[in-house]
Amino acid sequence: MKTGIPQGSGLGPLLFLIYINDLPKCLNAGTKPDMFADDTQIATSSDDIKVITETLNRDLNNVANWLSANKLTLNNSKTEYMIIGSKKRLSQVTADPAISVGEMASMPEQTTASSGYGAFTAPNYGTFLVFIHYN
Repeated sequence: MKTGIPQGSGLGPLLFLIYINDLPKCLNAGTKPDMFADDTQIATSSDDIKVITETLNRDLNNVANWLSANKLTLNNSKTEYMIIGSKKRLSQVTADPAISVGEMASMPEQTTASSGYGAFTAPNYGTFLVFIHYN
């Protein structure tokens, strides 16, 4: 093994947390990360869905670059998102936002504006949950 920590190692979780500690630094100021072990959630909010889309695309591109620089890879096939908002706001979303990750074309369109749950995973990293809060 050239890189990594053997699975099941007693020090593995602690060393992993130290390894990923700087991930939140690649996010925009308005994006809030929530990290627990190898799972990460990022959330952003605005009253403008276009601003949300632009911010999230920048953040996800930054995350993809961070993963690459840290020798981790992104599994785009498991990348989805959830939009949270009032019934009135959600009714104004006529199409899924055009969200992309790194050089990947777009996230799977398995969620709708009114409901959905999503995550994206990086092998040996865990799960990312992306929440879009539409005020």
